[in-house]
Amino acid sequence: LGQEIGWSRILQQAKANGLVPLVTRNLQQVGFRGVPTQIRAELETSYRRNALRNVLLRGELIRVLKALGQARVRAMPLKGLALAESLAAFVEA
Repeated sequence: LGQEIGWSRILQQAKANGLVPLVTRNLQQVGFRGVPTQIRAELETSYRRNALRNVLLRGELIRVLKALGQARVRAMPLKGLALAESLAAFVEA
């Protein structure tokens, strides 16, 4: 991080590839060393926006899975934390 870095390009690519949370988390681990203030602010804003979106989507997924369960339709999320939680519930049942 001590060298000149094209931070605008990194931010652009992170957004284009859905990697803002990963990039932000990794830069947090090094204290955002060398990251310009404006880029850091954009990364943190996008990170928080993504976290909020995930909370909302998780709630909607739970609602849909409950509705499907009440209709006796077996369903399972295909990836992420929701998959892990549904598998844990399935194993316990």
